[in-house]
Order: sequence, then structure tokens, then C-alpha cells
Amino acid sequence: MAHYKFGGKLRFQADAFLFDLDGTLINSIAVVNRVWSQWAIDNGLDPVEVVANCHGRRSLDTIKLFAPHLPQPQANDEFIDREVADTEGLKVLPGAIDFLKSLPPDRWAIVTSCTTKLAKVRMEFLKIPQPTVIVVGEDVSSGKPDPQGFLMAAKKLGFAPENCVVFEDAPAGIEAGQRAGMKVVTVTAVNSHTDKGDAFIRDFQSVELVSTSPLVIDTF
Repeated sequence: MAHYKFGGKLRFQADAFLFDLDGTLINSIAVVNRVWSQWAIDNGLDPVEVVANCHGRRSLDTIKLFAPHLPQPQANDEFIDREVADTEGLKVLPGAIDFLKSLPPDRWAIVTSCTTKLAKVRMEFLKIPQPTVIVVGEDVSSGKPDPQGFLMAAKKLGFAPENCVVFEDAPAGIEAGQRAGMKVVTVTAVNSHTDKGDAFIRDFQSVELVSTSPLVIDTF
């Protein structure tokens, strides 16, 4: 996988692209903040602290971090039901659907901390294209920032990790991509507070697909 300057743009060449879902392809910040804030209040916790630490992580891991006394898997199942029921404010990031549709379906994957149920609801609600490979929270024993999910997606697609490019927004996901040995393009439309990543785009209107064999993009 190569990346280099090209006429003032940063060009990436890769075998596959791996995308986070929430905050990267879709803007779910209103739902995430609303549901986690209410969960924190219901459990006598500081909603500001909980919201500050939930992004990019599996709900199971966040619940274990702040309320390890709650019984599992019941607590996580109840929380997922809250998330699934709330679709108010969900939006697709500009350019995301057109960009995904332009990619060969066997050359990209979604790697999300969402459960299968939640990912399915949000993708169907927003009409996100379905790739050949989707890795969800239940598929891994350790969630982001552990690189397991990205490594699993690369293996399922049949490509070496170092030849994959990750699109992420949250610090936990960015760290996971880097620990997997992959280059990371940080999407800043939803989470603009991080300076981690190999390139930065606001949304997918800042990406130009140059080639599909191999995958080549310019970011600007």
C-alpha cells in the first residue's frame, strides 16, 4: 500500500478499504449522545463522562467500564434495544453512499462496534450499500482500540493488513487501525477533535476515486 503527494493532494493506493460506521459513514452523534446520557442518568452516573468515553467502543465495553456490577448480557441487550428504537437525527455523511457504490463490493468492508441488530437497522434506515464483509461487535473478543476487527476484515477479504486503508473518526478506532498496521484516513465531520491519522477529510466529498484496480484515491 502506497501513499504520496500528488499535485497538492494525498494519494492512497490499496487493495481494500475498511470503514467504520458511526461517525464515519453516518452521523449518529445525536442518537449516541442522547441514549448514553439517559443511560448514565438512569444508573446514577455522570452523563458527560460517559458520553466522552463511549464513542468508537462497543456498548458492552462501555457498560463494563462504568457499571461493571450490572448483569451481562442483559444490561447490554437492554441498551441495544434503546439504540435500535431511536433513529431521530440519523444522517448519511455527504458523498458517502456514492463513494461506496463506486467501489467493487469485494474490495471494501465495514468494521463497526455496533451489534448486528443495530448495524442492520441503521444501514437499512439510511440505505447504506452492503459490502461483502461486515465485522460487528459480536464478532470480536476485544473491541476497538484492539485491532482484531480490522485484522479480521482484511483476512475475510483476502488482503494483507498493510495493504488496507481504514476510514475512521474516533480515537479508539484510529488507534485500532494503526495497531493493525494500516494507514488511517480520519473523517472529521462528526468528531473534529482528533489530530491522529495519516490523512484528514471532512466527509466523502473530499475523496476522489482515481482507480478501482488497484484502488486509488486522492484526498483533499
